[in-house]
Amino acid sequence: MDSIFQMMALHTQSGLPAGTMGRCYDKDIFAGPASELATLCHFAWGDGFVSSGNFASTMIALSDYIPPEETGAYASVPQGRALETSYTQGHEHAGKLKLYKTSEAQLSTVVDHKTGQHGHQQHVQDVMLAGNPYARFWVNHPGETQVWGSGRPSYWSGNGILPRADQSGPVGLMIFNGAEEEADFTHLYAPLHVCDEHELTGNWLFARVKDGFTAFFAANGIEPLQTGCFAGVEFRSEGHRNAWLTITGSAQTETFAEFKARLLASKISWNSEALTLSVEIEGQGSLSLNWEGDLKANGERVSFENLSPVPRIGLKRLDQSCSTQEAAHV
Repeated sequence: MDSIFQMMALHTQSGLPAGTMGRCYDKDIFAGPASELATLCHFAWGDGFVSSGNFASTMIALSDYIPPEETGAYASVPQGRALETSYTQGHEHAGKLKLYKTSEAQLSTVVDHKTGQHGHQQHVQDVMLAGNPYARFWVNHPGETQVWGSGRPSYWSGNGILPRADQSGPVGLMIFNGAEEEADFTHLYAPLHVCDEHELTGNWLFARVKDGFTAFFAANGIEPLQTGCFAGVEFRSEGHRNAWLTITGSAQTETFAEFKARLLASKISWNSEALTLSVEIEGQGSLSLNWEGDLKANGERVSFENLSPVPRIGLKRLDQSCSTQEAAHV
């Protein structure tokens, strides 16, 4: 129980469960407040929502169970701090998870999970901004092109072909290499109607919800869907081979204007033949990822080291002058 609630706390933002997951459904990724996990989070830490579909949460409410005290700091990261963690789930460490969050924004990724294979319901990379319960963003390769179809994976849940994915702090990288018979686009779900500010410029989409920021870059460009039920929230990028960047930010370190300017000045290189992505971001150094090799940060290989279901958790101090962090304690 303690381990389960620790994992829930790590992947909770403002009382709402979010993040990469092994078996996602449209109802959960679109409407987190209606999930039973939201009710469990409410019982555990006092935030969030109480939904009508309660099974395990009823038993928890009737019991005398109390989660470990330190999980409160994981569920609600203190101001001036950033939480980072890594751990594994599943047989032979099938799910290698990374998470980075501040009190305003959360980014999580399952690293190099069955890269290039046909997906099922794996939700590979996820952003949650704290200012609105519906401010959840993600990129996927549709498993089917029929909206509200019955496929697994579906249009929004899971991936037809799983990408090569990794993460370094608040920066996520994904390389897609879809088969010819699969959908010839990837797409971003971005609920701009709940955002306080947003801007689509060139290959970048930026969004702000209160003091939390996020940005997405697609090597093949980003086009908003103009018709249909997802007009205004769906942004497509054409091509079987593509690369995406996902970045989160916070008003604790910079203004939204500074966040946008800093990322627009990034140096990004994408080779669709070699399937290599390189990026240099001010304040966050250089990162590179390829289809088969390890992530590199400032030229050094970054291997996933914590092959354990016990999370390695670090709380770092945010530098108020830029986006680098200094370790406070681990």
